[in-house]
Amino acid sequence: MDEVSENCEETTVDQEGDFDILTFATKERKSGVGGILKRGVKDFEPDGSNRQNELLTESLNALQDFLQEERSGSSRQICKATWHPAPINKAHITTIHGNHFHNMGHTIKGEIWLYPEEALLLMERGALVIDYDDVPMSIQHAYTMLIREWLTLEKYQVYAYLKRIGYTVIRPLPQDSLQTSTSPQEKLQGTIINPLSSYTALLLSRITFISTSFSRLISNFFNFLSRSDLHDLHEEEINSIVTSESCYTYEQVFTKLQIIQRYDIDLPTYNGQESPYNIDFHVYKPSDSNKYKKKNPGVPFFRVVVACAESNQPPALSMFGNLFKDGNSSVLFAVVDGANISFLEFKDMNFKNVNVKIV
Repeated sequence: MDEVSENCEETTVDQEGDFDILTFATKERKSGVGGILKRGVKDFEPDGSNRQNELLTESLNALQDFLQEERSGSSRQICKATWHPAPINKAHITTIHGNHFHNMGHTIKGEIWLYPEEALLLMERGALVIDYDDVPMSIQHAYTMLIREWLTLEKYQVYAYLKRIGYTVIRPLPQDSLQTSTSPQEKLQGTIINPLSSYTALLLSRITFISTSFSRLISNFFNFLSRSDLHDLHEEEINSIVTSESCYTYEQVFTKLQIIQRYDIDLPTYNGQESPYNIDFHVYKPSDSNKYKKKNPGVPFFRVVVACAESNQPPALSMFGNLFKDGNSSVLFAVVDGANISFLEFKDMNFKNVNVKIV
């Protein structure tokens, strides 16, 4: 009987809600002795008893009290700003604390301004207080006021996620402000306008390829017929395409093995009024944060396009043409599905200019 009673007591203890520890954690934190909470394992199922309902009610009340607790912070570490609504839609920094603005914000006439996504992220970190009409904004009010027009909830989710894992994220800058390693000859070639449309150029390239392959096939056929030892064909051995006498480098080997000639396919451009997909953010690696300069950020490590899994359709080929037309060789699609973010990378690879070298 004693063993049975002990087992019953252990079962009752296991079935108690684990949110009650939040009440003690809140009291300890207010007294300055709080620590990191640990999760418990819930290995029981609802049985509909009054005792379990009471435990669940107590746990939910403890969780609600914990979530309603105000976040406290030192005024010496909190920045202050004033929100300016449309048409400005930016936050003007009035008091600066910390080094948050090394890779955030932009300067206008010697004053620091924040985009809505930057201001909202600092508010969530507890590092910024925004006043609107001389009244401090709450987080709920900030979400209502700041997430609108260009900034959607999906874009803010992607921005906040990349910032939290250490990347430097900014809005796209004009193309002429990005310093690239493009040579003057390449820049000159980039200004030449092709009079043919992309579809006509693609059709002509395919016709040229087919005619060249057909002429080569006819030429090889007549050379085969003109061989003097044709009658001894059945006695000849089948030789390899690549021989040690004809190839001395890997490039010569690949040239011998090349069956289909390479050619470039020009991506068509989107002819609609406004493309639904544009570059939303430029992302820089965390290792480059010390070298990052606002006036000259350089070439981004990623160019991110934000898409909503529920409302956006998959991009068409012409939309990729618009994304790659400014010299972007790699585009990262951030597909937001509720609270989940998936990243898909698309590259515009020109195999004609790739030199394969194997050591």
